[in-house]
Amino acid sequence: LPLASFVLALFINLKLNWFQGVISDAWGIQGQMNDMAMTLGALLANRGDEEHIVRLKYRIYRYLNLVHFELYSKIDAKFEVVSLQDCVECRLLSEQEAKLLSHAPVRRNAILLWLGNAFRELADEKAISEHQLRRLLDSLQKLRGLMDGLIKELTRVAPISYMQLMQLMIDVAMLLSPPGLVYSLATNRESVTVYLWPAFGSMLIALFYQGGMRLITVMERPFGSDLYDLQS
Repeated sequence: LPLASFVLALFINLKLNWFQGVISDAWGIQGQMNDMAMTLGALLANRGDEEHIVRLKYRIYRYLNLVHFELYSKIDAKFEVVSLQDCVECRLLSEQEAKLLSHAPVRRNAILLWLGNAFRELADEKAISEHQLRRLLDSLQKLRGLMDGLIKELTRVAPISYMQLMQLMIDVAMLLSPPGLVYSLATNRESVTVYLWPAFGSMLIALFYQGGMRLITVMERPFGSDLYDLQS
């Protein structure tokens, strides 16, 4: 029991730290997008009557939403059924853009490239300065790094041998806990509690260990469809 408890507690702690890292990356991605949107909104507030600037703003708006969707389509099963044609129908993509994305090796990187080109067009139109352009491109670079890091974290898994060893240790502990409790609680009294307390103690031990294993499996998919999962 001490060894199984130590290994289980260690792995739960590692998974909790990993889970907190996933949350930090997800919030960081959201923060970088909000920063870019607020920065552009403030810089272009006085040029809302120029048609070409409005078109560029709408393109950037589409691309920010699209790259956010493309990220979670790789890590959340709820979005796997959404196709590029669905994005065209809801006006996140044009037909030409959908054809280009269908041939792109990594779609989110292609969309980020389009965002960079849109920022460059704003600089060419003198809507933003070169210094502001560099800041936006730096945010875009950080966004790409956060996205790649989040996907890599969510697609890696623990070694199967480690999980099998931990499950085996817990199963053996569950098998040995009833006779161990019977021996520890041995008494000469004749009562129903002689059989009740070992069974009750074994139930509590099983509840603790199997609950810990269930907690680990839940944290393996933070963007699932359960009520306690993160909302993407």
